[in-house]
This record gives sequence, structure tokens and C-alpha cells, in this order.
Amino acid sequence: MKGSTVNLSQLANAALLGTQRGSFPSFAKTPVAAVAEKLESTGAESKLLSLAGILSLYEEAGATPLKLKHSVNDSPSHDVLRCSPEVTKYLTKMLGGQHAELLGEFLTILAKSNQRVPEETLPLLLDRARNVYHLRTPLIAALGETGKWLARQNPAWYFAALLDFESANTDWKSNVMLARQGILKQARARDASLGLQLVESTWKNESPTDRIWIIKALQINVSLADEPFLETALDDRSFTVRKMAAELLSTLPTSRLSKRVMVVAKGMFELRDRELFVEFPEVTPQLTRDGVGRPMWNDAEKVLASQLSDIVSLLPLSFWTTRFETTPETILGAAKTSIWSKSLLGGLGTAIERQNNHEWALVLFMTEGYNAQTMKVLSVLSLEAMTAFVKSLHEKKNESPFGSDNVLLKVFSRALQPWSAAMCDIFLMHLQGHLEHLEIKAPDITLESTLKTFARFCPRDFIPRALEQLTILSHHDLLKKSCTEPLLILEFRQKMLKAIKG
Repeated sequence: MKGSTVNLSQLANAALLGTQRGSFPSFAKTPVAAVAEKLESTGAESKLLSLAGILSLYEEAGATPLKLKHSVNDSPSHDVLRCSPEVTKYLTKMLGGQHAELLGEFLTILAKSNQRVPEETLPLLLDRARNVYHLRTPLIAALGETGKWLARQNPAWYFAALLDFESANTDWKSNVMLARQGILKQARARDASLGLQLVESTWKNESPTDRIWIIKALQINVSLADEPFLETALDDRSFTVRKMAAELLSTLPTSRLSKRVMVVAKGMFELRDRELFVEFPEVTPQLTRDGVGRPMWNDAEKVLASQLSDIVSLLPLSFWTTRFETTPETILGAAKTSIWSKSLLGGLGTAIERQNNHEWALVLFMTEGYNAQTMKVLSVLSLEAMTAFVKSLHEKKNESPFGSDNVLLKVFSRALQPWSAAMCDIFLMHLQGHLEHLEIKAPDITLESTLKTFARFCPRDFIPRALEQLTILSHHDLLKKSCTEPLLILEFRQKMLKAIKG
């Protein structure tokens, strides 16, 4: 305390020695001298305690405040238009749990309308996106300059701020796995080279468990720039890491791994009389390094089948059409007639999924229909390809009940992406046409969930028609309960979109 000749330690010494034995401190020249004079008539013990309390309060009141490590006066003076109070109502409802699945759509439309979320919702939105990865991209677009500025003030919201190696490196070296996973995914999404730089900086010291999820995260925007690192990962001590590195390299048609496997494959396959014949190669250490397993099974044929599937899954799809100068339809048809059809189609299905090839995915569906083998590539289909596939199923006039075993309903139930108007029309048509086949029992759970999917993903300009049709269908005894939630979703979407567009 500036200007004081007495401090709390002196008072403490006086108290320990006792007021009768020790000297009593003088407060004559202190800022609390006036108060001390008024206490002269009191007893020594009482005076000592009172002055200790007064001096303690005085020193606290005069403490130097903590200083920020950086200035916060750089907040943006200009920003895009803040959304209206009416729009904010819908955002608040979703943040509170009502139709929370529509939050991503809300943020996307808001950004396209050149509006931003209100300041008071920013902390909750940033915390939500911190834990829900798919919300990050639409939120960043709708933050505005104010939100991006705020994100820079909290390390937990790094995903919404501009990243560089220096700022990301501290969080990357954290012991918290979720934090590390988040920063790597975000870095790969926004700057793949930065993500790779982070990985390489700590790779030698990573645990086997961490190496697995790190390799998996590199699939985001994987490119030939990642090839040198992934080639070294082919020699990792972990089988899972080696396998995953090989799978990532196989998604790059011009990678060294793809070229090595193609050299082996050229002597393996022969297309004769619309059937694919296989001559198995020696599984060399190099082929094993490139991702072909060597399972220790007693059944030799089962081992060959597994290795064949591995090799086919590692091949670029362009290998087949170039090698045999033919179409995907011919290759898949020939694979289906082969004695090794299960392994060939399994490997091709995996390659289609990894390489995200819409054309081959659609042909696989046309060849195989909907089964466990083709189910995994459904998400690969573009909206155009999905619509074409749905139309092809519709044209087959499938008259089986529109329940959980109906092929078309299975496809719709897994179409967790925007639907086309044509898909919506076919869905409603089949739903109406199969009402008479529904049994007098609780509605099928697949149908219930698909109705919600329809309400969530139907095109925005289709909402009025969807509301009209589902309202009519809800009068049917067996659909009344199933249509309640989808109708609420559609009504919420309609009002929300109207509010944003003003």
C-alpha cells in the first residue's frame, strides 16, 4: 500500500506476541489514520482486529487489476446484416432442442441471404459446433465478422478462426483427444497442407491408438501431396495404420501404390464370353505392404477370396474400362457370372465407395439391386444418380407392401441428403398406393423414420405440396400418428424460411 508505514504482517506479529507484550503499530501516517483515531477509546485487542479488517479491505480495493494478454479493442466496426428478431426466435428454439436437426439448413440459408446470427447466440452456437462437426461449415459462413472475431478470443473455438501452424500447434499438442481430433479435421477441411504439417510434427511420438484416428482424419481432402507421408505409413508397426494408409492411397488413381497394384492386376484377369476369369498372383511382401492381407486361415479358398477382394478394392475403377476397353455395365455383369463373384463384387463395391464414383455406384445398383453388398455405396450417389435409381425401382412396379421389406422404402430411408422433387413425388405416390396393404397394427418404424427424413430433406419449394399431401394422409388411421412429427417439421421449415427471406 503506497504511503503506508504499516502492513498486515506487522499486525499479525503484534497479534502473535500479544498486545501487552509487543509494540502496537502506529497508523499516524497511513491512509486509514482517521479511522484509527476513532478507535483509540476501544480496547487494544478490539482495536487490533478492527484495524486488520480495515487495512485488508483497503489493500484489496487498491489492488492492481489483472491485465489481458492481448487487446480486445479490435472488434469489427462493420459487419453483414444481423438477422431479425423474428428469425432469432427460430434459432433460439432449435438451440433449445426443438427441431435441432434443422440447424444446419437454417445457418446455410441465413448465410446465403447475407445475414448473420445475433451476438447473444454466438457462445452457444460456437460451443455446439465445437461438439457437432457437421455444423462447423454452415456456422462459419453465418458468423459474420463479429462471430469470427469472438472465435479468436477463445481457444476452444479455434475451428471458426483463421488457422496457422503457430496458433494451431499448441492445441494440437494437447492431451485431450477430442480437441486434437477437432483441430485436425478443421485444418484438413480448410487447409489440408496445414493438417499434414501438424501430423508430421508429432507422428513419431504418437501412440498406436492415436495414429489410427490421425490416419483416418487424413481422408479429408486427401491428395497426392499426402502421398510421401502415407507411403512411410505403409511401414508402420500397426497393421491397422498400414491398412488405412493403403486404402487412402488407393483413392488416388495416380499414386505409386495404385500403379504397383495395377501392374499385378494386368496379369490376373481375363474377360472371356462376358465372364471374368481370375489367375491368382503370388502375394509378395510388397503386395502385402500395399494392403493385401495374408490371413492365417486353414481354408485356402477362403484366403484366396479375401486376397482377391483386397486387390480389387485397391484398383482404380478406370483400370477395368481401360484394360478391357469396355463399360462398367460389362465389367460388373462379368463379375456377377464369375465363380469368384462375391469377392469381385465386394471388392468393386469397396472401390466405388472409396473413390466416390457416382457412375459405377448407379450401375452396381442396377446390376445387383438393393442388398447388403450395395447398401454401403448408397451415400455415394449424387442427387441426379439417386433420382435415376429411384425412378428405375419405381418403373419395376414393385407392388409389395410399403413396409420395412420394401426395397424402395429401404432406399428412401437411407437417403439422408437433399431429395429431388421427383423423388418426393414417387415417395408420396407409393405411400398412397400402398395404404391398402398396411396391416391393422402399429405403423412400421422404418416408415415412420422415413416420413421424418422426407419432411427434413424435401426441396424447399416442395414444402407446400408436402404439407398438403401429408395432411390428407394423416386422416388415415394407420398414418395419423406417423404423420404428426413430419407435419411439425414441415411447418417449422416453412415458417423459418419465410422469416429469413422476409
